[in-house]
Amino acid sequence: MQAIIAAFGLLSLGRIIMGDKGVLFATLSALAFGCGFWIGAEALPWAILFIACLGVAAAWQSGNVARNAALFGLCLSLFTAALIPVALPASEFSSRALSWFSPAYAIFAALAGGVLIIGWALGRLTPNKILRLALYAACGSVAMLIFFILIPSATQGIFTDYDRFDATTALDNIGEAVPLTKMMHINRYMPASFVPALLVFSRLLVLPIVALGACWFAARKARGAVRLVWLSHGVFLGAATALAIFWQNCVGVFMEIFMLVPLLWLLSACWDRLSRTMVDTPPFWIEICAFLLLLPLPTYLLPIEFNKIYPTPPPFAPPCTSNLDTITQTLNDPSGLGAQTHTIMNVSDVGPELLLQTHHNVVAGNFDVPGNADAFTFFNSADDTPARKAAQKWNADLVLICHIAPELYLGKDYYQLGHARLQPDGKGMLRMINTDPQQPLIERLIRAQIPDWLKPVEIPGGSDYLLFEVTNTGQN
Repeated sequence: MQAIIAAFGLLSLGRIIMGDKGVLFATLSALAFGCGFWIGAEALPWAILFIACLGVAAAWQSGNVARNAALFGLCLSLFTAALIPVALPASEFSSRALSWFSPAYAIFAALAGGVLIIGWALGRLTPNKILRLALYAACGSVAMLIFFILIPSATQGIFTDYDRFDATTALDNIGEAVPLTKMMHINRYMPASFVPALLVFSRLLVLPIVALGACWFAARKARGAVRLVWLSHGVFLGAATALAIFWQNCVGVFMEIFMLVPLLWLLSACWDRLSRTMVDTPPFWIEICAFLLLLPLPTYLLPIEFNKIYPTPPPFAPPCTSNLDTITQTLNDPSGLGAQTHTIMNVSDVGPELLLQTHHNVVAGNFDVPGNADAFTFFNSADDTPARKAAQKWNADLVLICHIAPELYLGKDYYQLGHARLQPDGKGMLRMINTDPQQPLIERLIRAQIPDWLKPVEIPGGSDYLLFEVTNTGQN
């Protein structure tokens, strides 16, 4: 949803700059970003980029663009403020949280709107574009300073309100929160490690780089408002690419959406050029060859073929492929576990679905959940004592895991080749087995090394998940 809002904002920005129904799209984009703030903090970077590009366009073109920018600022302030009583209870009206929706976003919207309104009002006094740019930049700097004074936690990033575990250990081990640079795994002493790194680069970064080049080339050929539109598109795409490479690869969704327009423009331009220069060759076959060379061949077809030769890094066994239906049937069975409410010690990924499909309680969940740290202690502990204390703290009487342990509960170095070996798992697959005698509890459960205070629960029909009953959390 946030990616759709950001894409709509980018398209609206182009319409505002071009002057095509600018009033309508200024209002709609303000409403979209206000809703984005309500959904989550992921909207904030794109709102900042939108406001920055809009401010530059307003200063450079003035006139209707500056007026529509001021209208956007006014509407953003009003929409965001109006959402506070709808989205928050009265007890949270004084909150200044940045990691989720709070009055901090109304403060941001008011300051950003003030910049665009003041820039429009004072910018009409001078025809000098440089002076108008300086005016917007000065107002923006003052607004940013005021925001940091009012919301000092903003200097620590958007995860400032998360607890220590979720903001550090959890994020470091969540796949979608890892930057692309860490997914490449290049080792200069191991030449073969360059192959998967090349595949990651080919599949995920070739097209964005080509699209950035297309934005730059199109901007150089264009003039006036069209140039500003292409430059703004390049700013959005460049920011998304940089964030995916160096911050979190989940931003790649935004990157993929932002690159569609420049890639389509590039393909259209290439096809037009080929059809003009190669009159004797059927244009249809030329277009097919150009399409294959520019898109699927380097980014999809070749990586798939290479993956057949060089498999994905360990573990090689597949993750849990079945859904939770069989588990929820067992948990909801009125003649068994469903007869009363239990508390489940679970991995965070399945927490929300368990809450939705059963009447039981869960300890761990996605994002900032207090039980995540204790679930990590439970599953990661090589000694039963911390695990039993964590279960006792939450009165957990059931344990649910997948037959493949998430990396979060094993540690990032668990599958390092220095202390691992390949071993058949009994299902025709190879597993990378850690040879350290001190194994975390989750791996011991998967290997059927079950401590005496846990009892396996049979799941009718079989499942990729494993269920256990806590029989004793005492410390003796």
